[in-house]
Amino acid sequence: MSDRLNAIRVNNFLRLVKEHFDGSINAFAKKYGISPTPYYMITKGNRQFGSKVAKTVEQLFKLQPGNLDLDGGIAEYETVLHIPVYSNRLSAGHGNTIFEQNIVRYHSVDRSDIKIFGWKEETLCVFEIQGDSMVPELYDGQKVIVDISQNEIIDNRIYAISMENDIFIKKMFKEIGSGKLIARSENPVYPEKHFNMHDDLKVVGRVVYLLGRVL
Repeated sequence: MSDRLNAIRVNNFLRLVKEHFDGSINAFAKKYGISPTPYYMITKGNRQFGSKVAKTVEQLFKLQPGNLDLDGGIAEYETVLHIPVYSNRLSAGHGNTIFEQNIVRYHSVDRSDIKIFGWKEETLCVFEIQGDSMVPELYDGQKVIVDISQNEIIDNRIYAISMENDIFIKKMFKEIGSGKLIARSENPVYPEKHFNMHDDLKVVGRVVYLLGRVL
């Protein structure tokens, strides 16, 4: 392999890592369950960027074969992003255990939509709604995209929250002056819940997308 081709592959790889992982090779490797060591060696010039590694990178980033070899930057990305769908469902009712969050499949989303809203691909996941407490906003069986990087509560936005190993989907509010959080359902049958700062409450992320509709 020529030094020129090696340099092109390295530059294109670093551009991909910068765009998708803020330049962190560790974050790239962690997401895909691979060792970062070979990629550090390649980028530092201690190892060649061989065809086998180039093919692996193209597959991981869902690029067309040979795109990593394009001089002047990668010309085309796959237009479809595959977001992981987790086995646990977001409960719009009485909660659902989150002990095992296995990826059961992937949901296809237009990559251009993700870029328009400025979301990071690596912080998105898909869950399925369970229950009727968010009717008529959200219905049982619908799928939503949750951005796990958005865990600061903004009033009147919908969040996935977990407490005592149960996971819920609720519209969240901050109580003025007390610092308490209020979780409200859209269905009036379900009473609102109040949480103190010492409660075992975790904000999983904000629900940002439903069937092509931004929330």
